[in-house]
Amino acid sequence: MIILHPIQKSINLFPLIFIFSSFSNLQAQTIGGVEEIDDTKVVEWNVTDESEYIGVYSLGYSEMEYSLVILKDKNDVVAQIKRGGWSEGEPMAWVISYETLTYTFIRGNRFFSDEFNGQFAIYDNGSERVRGFKRLDSLDVHKDYEFGQWSSKLEHYFSGQYPQASTRFLTSSDLESLSKEELQLMRNEIFARYGYKFIEGGKMDQHFQALEWYQGQHESVDKWLTEFERENIELIQEFEKKR
Repeated sequence: MIILHPIQKSINLFPLIFIFSSFSNLQAQTIGGVEEIDDTKVVEWNVTDESEYIGVYSLGYSEMEYSLVILKDKNDVVAQIKRGGWSEGEPMAWVISYETLTYTFIRGNRFFSDEFNGQFAIYDNGSERVRGFKRLDSLDVHKDYEFGQWSSKLEHYFSGQYPQASTRFLTSSDLESLSKEELQLMRNEIFARYGYKFIEGGKMDQHFQALEWYQGQHESVDKWLTEFERENIELIQEFEKKR
C-alpha cells in the first residue's frame, strides 16, 4: 500500500530530489514526496477522453505539500497550484496562496504550460495502479521528476454552493433561473474560495464568516482568477443587471 499524505501545505521539492539523485546511480523519483519509486514501474496513462485527466494531484509532503488542479472544458485547459506558507511579521499565520499557470494545454498524455510540463502516468507497484502526474522541469520524461497522485474529488477542493463557477464555463441556462441574490452569492463565492477579505461587517463578510471553509486572508485575489472564472464573473454580472 502506497501511503500519500492529504493536501495541506507546500513548497517545490525539486531541490531535494536533485540532491538525492546526485548521490545515486539510480534516477530519483518520488511519489507524493514520500518515497522513491522505481521508474521502470511507471507507465503512460492513456485515455480516450482528455477530461479523464481532470482532478486534483497531490505533490510534496507535510509543510512542503501542494496541490495541482487540472480542469478542462471543451478545448480549454486550466491548471492551478495551491500551496501554503508562513506569513511574515507577527502574529505568524499559515496563509494559502495560488499560482494560475499560463498557456496550458494537453496533447495526448502530455501536459504543457509556461511554468512547467508534465505527463499523465500510472505507477504500478504490483499490488495497485496509482494514477498520477509526473511534474517535469524539461521535455525529457525520464529525468528526475515528482509524481503526484490523482483524485477526482473536485467537490472536496472547490467549496461553496456553486463550485461550477470555478470548474467550467457557465452558460445562460445555468443562470436564468437564479435570483439576483443567488447570482451575487455565486459570483462572490469565486473570490471567497481564494480567501478574499470582504468589507468587514458587510453582507458578504457576514455570510462567509459563518462558513467553516472560509478564511479571509487576502486584500486582492484578482491575479489568481482563471480563464473560467473571469468569463463566468462577466456573465453573472450581465444577469445581475437584468434582475
